Amino acid sequence: MTRLIEVEPAGAGLQTFRVALIFLIHDPALLKSIATDEGDFCDRSPVEDHGEIFRFPAESVGDEEDLRKRLAVFRAQERPGQFLLISDLLAVRDPKLGMVESDLTRWVRDMFRTSHHLCGLVSLTEPPGARVSDVDASIPRDADRAALCRAIVRVATGLRLKAKPPVRADAASAAAAVHVEAVQSLEQLRDCFALRKKVYGLLGYLPDKITNDKSGLEMDCYDIGAVHFAAMRGREVVGTARLVTQLPADLGRSDEFSIDAITTCMKHRDWAERIALKAGGAVRDRATSPCFMQLPILQSSDFSDRWPEMLQLTSSGAELSRVVVAPACRGLRVSKSLVKIVEAKACQLNIQIVLLECIPSHVDMYGSYGFRPIGGGTHVRSSDLDQFAVGMWFRFDAANRSATAAEDLLGKIKMQLAPGFGPIDVRDGRISG
Repeated sequence: MTRLIEVEPAGAGLQTFRVALIFLIHDPALLKSIATDEGDFCDRSPVEDHGEIFRFPAESVGDEEDLRKRLAVFRAQERPGQFLLISDLLAVRDPKLGMVESDLTRWVRDMFRTSHHLCGLVSLTEPPGARVSDVDASIPRDADRAALCRAIVRVATGLRLKAKPPVRADAASAAAAVHVEAVQSLEQLRDCFALRKKVYGLLGYLPDKITNDKSGLEMDCYDIGAVHFAAMRGREVVGTARLVTQLPADLGRSDEFSIDAITTCMKHRDWAERIALKAGGAVRDRATSPCFMQLPILQSSDFSDRWPEMLQLTSSGAELSRVVVAPACRGLRVSKSLVKIVEAKACQLNIQIVLLECIPSHVDMYGSYGFRPIGGGTHVRSSDLDQFAVGMWFRFDAANRSATAAEDLLGKIKMQLAPGFGPIDVRDGRISG
């Protein structure tokens, strides 16, 4: 059997990233117009900021039973892979809701919910309508081959960002040019929100109203009050993360934290609020609306039902979220540095537990950073991500060696003895202004 996914040399210093296209087209006229037998689709399209090109070998299955057999074989492969399913059977019309996901869509998503493989879904619909839940892209049935190609490349790019990063020959020297730090200015924080919009746009995570917002930012209600971090290459933000925690509203009067920690939290709160108020209407409304739960992960009723004990622990807890790395800097261990500085900040703030949620294929990565799955399988995120997620936690106790390492790193950062790590607090000691 042909290996569906692989990265291989392509000449001229490029690698090829192979993604299988599986077509299930019920309408014979539509199948003929797509002409899946006329060679690879979008062959040699570039992978944005990866130094790679896509290869899209295409195949067609006759019906849903053939598809089930084909995907069962694919899922059984040990080597992680990605594929795109392109079909006119992924969305159906609901009399009240309009176009919604079909039983086939739900079956495919359920099949790969906890798999180490990744899949993308492209729906051919008439009319395309609004975004369909769990479908990565929807295009008109009468779209030409170029429009279909654009949709395929867009969804494949999202899968590339979820897969392991490319191996880079210059990784050591390139990584040395990047450092992580607590966000130091309003302008730097705005750049973090802009990077989030860029990457989440490539991943297909953004709702239409945020995609179309002219401010170029991605924010939600948890950004005002979170502590934010940036990965910097020179003066360019190439990565970001945040620590969402419920600190006292009158933080400036607290004697539990250091002046530096209080200053950082208050400045980040002020900067995020000022950025939100000047953003476009959709971003502003999203960022300034009240948060109904104290942590993002708790917004999922599925999560709360599965792990009610988490509700008791979050009073002393926080959440790591919005870990984003610029595509051009993948493979430089930027996410690891971001997670480590967030863990050190949590230690500084006397937080006892840090939660996160991630897609199943990222569990091993976060496990290497000291996080452990909560157990009980996946839950459904209530946000716009259309992703099944795994809940994980990081506990600050004697049994967690990573917690000890976080405390050690905190001390080294304070003494400026941690290469690759900048200040963990805002350098400017003034709370106002």
